Amino acid sequence: MSLFHRKPKTDAAAPALDDAAMAKTADAVVADAGTATPAPVVMPEAPAAPVAEEAVSTTATTENTPPATASEPTPSSAPATEPAPEPVSPTAVPAAEPAPVVPTPTPPAPAGAQLTIDSTVGEWLDDPVGGAIFRDMLAKAGQDEKVLRVVRRFSLKRLQSMSKGQMSDDIINDMIKRQNAGEMPAGASIPAPATEATETTTPDLPLWEEKITPDRFKGKTVIVTGAGSGIGRATASRVARESGRVIAVDMAEDRLKEFKDSLPDADITTVTGNITKQEDVDKIIETAGAQIHGLANVAGIMDGMLPLGELDDDTWDRVISVNLTGMMRLSRAALPKMLPLGNASIVNITSEAGFRGSAAGAAYTASKHGVIGVTKNTAFMYGPQGLRVNAVAPGGTATNIDGNNGSKLAAERLNPLYEALPDVATPEQLAASITFLLSDDGTNLNGVILPSDGGWSAQ
Repeated sequence: MSLFHRKPKTDAAAPALDDAAMAKTADAVVADAGTATPAPVVMPEAPAAPVAEEAVSTTATTENTPPATASEPTPSSAPATEPAPEPVSPTAVPAAEPAPVVPTPTPPAPAGAQLTIDSTVGEWLDDPVGGAIFRDMLAKAGQDEKVLRVVRRFSLKRLQSMSKGQMSDDIINDMIKRQNAGEMPAGASIPAPATEATETTTPDLPLWEEKITPDRFKGKTVIVTGAGSGIGRATASRVARESGRVIAVDMAEDRLKEFKDSLPDADITTVTGNITKQEDVDKIIETAGAQIHGLANVAGIMDGMLPLGELDDDTWDRVISVNLTGMMRLSRAALPKMLPLGNASIVNITSEAGFRGSAAGAAYTASKHGVIGVTKNTAFMYGPQGLRVNAVAPGGTATNIDGNNGSKLAAERLNPLYEALPDVATPEQLAASITFLLSDDGTNLNGVILPSDGGWSAQ
């Protein structure tokens, strides 16, 4: 989804931002581990190779030229002799020359608070200049501010962290500099004060803050898949900071290393592996050791939102393999080291797409319905042996999963539904739900499918 094109600035104090630096929104940075939700987040790309001059701006800049004037009236033919003065008619009015065409300048912005990277998206949108900057960006991408509704409470800094590196420091600094200087986008007008509410809005509520429960996982070994980013990383981090031994699994070795380095005092063992391969599953179980107290099956991929008629075999096989088959294989392999404990817990990640057909494509929807089936059956079969098996169903969550909408039909059908969705959650909020079920705090809960979706499932 293209964001906007803007002619580079020539101010030497700030680097010029070309089209490539401001050209994209992630169609679903907002996704669970994961259900993709609307692309609510503006994420310009980081500067790439220089673009051709003709691609720098979509609007030509014209020089100020003097206005064209009407032709001087041609005098009537004069006789060779001295002409007598012409009588002046009392009603004659000389032709007025046309007034010069003066370009209408952009009105100066009213003085307001200077915004920063810590200001929320809502504060930016509500500010006359900051709002104009965002709306100008969105308009040039063919969108409006509704796509930012679900992240109004997020800071610009958090928005940047969700952008997978696309929202560069240069872009953020340019936005802040322009807002602080009261620099309105060309042609933008200052909105008139609202006289009455035009739509229902929700109040800005206090942000949730994570609260660690000391030693909640002390003496326990917990495997977490998808631990390199998003919900998986937040879950692994929460367990580690609550004194658990974490077996962090992901396919991205660099992400695992960065995660482990971020918690140098924690007991974290990383395993680079693919849960769809049996040899990697065996390696994970061997690394865990003699006892496995908890397993969080978080790893998952999306399907491009493809409906059945557009779904190819490769996408189907890949999504089912990761989201369902891999989860089944790892859980099956862990059972011999969990059941003898008489008190162990598995938490699977399903999705809103596990409840309904209007949250994702056909493959992803089928895989997450399947996760619910495996969860309930395993809970029933092994509950009497002390194994609790539950699932968390995230709603819109800011994660690293790619929720790109590759189907025009899906966009037409799903986009109208997105406008009523609750706010996007953070991975840490989902980790709070997952670790609750993983821990002994989840006692007496077995076979539960817990919607952690801000109320989406109540709609």
